[in-house]
Amino acid sequence: MPWSSRSEMLSTLNKLLPNVKYLGAAFWVGYLLVLYGCEVNFFGITLDDAAVSVVYVVSNACFALALLVVGAQHRRFHQWLQVPWFVFGMGLLATVGTVLVFALQPVGGLWYALGAALIGVGTSFVAAKAMLQFTELGPREVIFMAAVVQVGGMMLDYTVLSVSWMVQPWLFFVMPALAAAVLLIEPADERHEMPDDSWQPPAWLWRVVIGVLFFAIPVSICRACFPLFSDNVSLLVDYRRISGFLIILFMVAMGLLALRLPKDARFGRVVYAIILVVSFVYIGLSVIGPQSGLVMAISGGVNALVSLCVWVLIARISFKSGASVLRVFGFGYASYTFGAIMGWAVAFVVAAFGLSLETVLAIMVVSAVVMLLVALFLFRQQDLHTMMEPLQGTLDDQETEPLGVACEGCSHAEGAGGDLAAVCAACPSAVVLRSAEAEEYTAWRRACALAVQNAQLSLREAEVFDGMVRGLSARAISDELCISYNTTRNHIQHIYVKCGIHSKDEMQDYIRSFV
Repeated sequence: MPWSSRSEMLSTLNKLLPNVKYLGAAFWVGYLLVLYGCEVNFFGITLDDAAVSVVYVVSNACFALALLVVGAQHRRFHQWLQVPWFVFGMGLLATVGTVLVFALQPVGGLWYALGAALIGVGTSFVAAKAMLQFTELGPREVIFMAAVVQVGGMMLDYTVLSVSWMVQPWLFFVMPALAAAVLLIEPADERHEMPDDSWQPPAWLWRVVIGVLFFAIPVSICRACFPLFSDNVSLLVDYRRISGFLIILFMVAMGLLALRLPKDARFGRVVYAIILVVSFVYIGLSVIGPQSGLVMAISGGVNALVSLCVWVLIARISFKSGASVLRVFGFGYASYTFGAIMGWAVAFVVAAFGLSLETVLAIMVVSAVVMLLVALFLFRQQDLHTMMEPLQGTLDDQETEPLGVACEGCSHAEGAGGDLAAVCAACPSAVVLRSAEAEEYTAWRRACALAVQNAQLSLREAEVFDGMVRGLSARAISDELCISYNTTRNHIQHIYVKCGIHSKDEMQDYIRSFV
């Protein structure tokens, strides 16, 4: 069906909106938008185009290098990112770097570059913490929340630029620390289990990593060359506001699309279609050239779509593989960041050698054509479909027959701890059963509820328990509850310990003891 049911849409919103932790990434996005927006003027100090370019290149280079280290030492940093003071400390590190940038910008030199470097290192760990949490989401949910985060970031950008000049700098300075603090809002029992090192990356993973590298290059060329060839550079702020409006428009559309599609929709096709459309759009923008404000405005909105696709792909690769999120994110997003730096490097070469507009147009067209070729031959639709499709049981984690008495409508019970008798009486599937079967099924569900109460399972553990009773694999339970695979395995281990059992067969005997 083209539309998901209203109840399913509301269920998705109920799962996502109370999770304020995901919006911590919005503070990080908003902070970057202000920092690289050429509109900041604090304490009488203005970051001009050259200063912003230095901060952008140095901070992003350090951001990418830090992510490479995180990917290579993912087990060590996985532990550190579970420590609140470390995560919050990285947010404060970015705050310190921002203060140094504005305090030392008139002086320039090594200390000024050091401030930009601290920004890159600090925000890299904030981003890694955000990705740990985004990986818990299913395909529809991660698209929705990524869109919400970008809308939130734009709103924060506008807020910082419009508040009182006395409040503005301090609000901007503390945004990285606020991002880290909000990202720490998570239940203790949902902390991520240490990943397995035995994972072998599929062949298509490296195609995706190389693909995001080449996708970032033309995006940055368009944005970095605009000040060099625009007839009226003072219009930059106006075009940025138009770009911000387009970002909000595109992201709201993506959020509504994610909610509109059913859970079993082919989200891989959606992402692939966006990638192809973006490729053709950039060919058109390259032909128009960097002298047009329209290119600046549209490229900002399209860049947001590219960022959303990259974020979603990295989250789903981590989720589907069961591998270390930090390893996949470290190498994947570092590749995207290096591509952005290469785009800015092209702009620096253009400025240094005084290249003509025709030469720059040729460079932009070639890079956009490369982007299209990457979309056609590196981002394969089947690969994206594999990443985005709902998880099924694997060879070492198969779905089984439901324990006890089976009923197609047992998912209406909404967890093993609810008022199962009342729910089963109203269940549309239970009414087709004969009276004796309905009574037996209701008795079985009551026994499940008593088993949960006796073992003193948490609410999340009760939901995992219910999925196991229904015969779902750990990966299918992860997809249904929007939590990571490693977290689900951790919950299953806790359930076994609390119930004093060692297998699903023993779980069935344990439940029957309460019948």
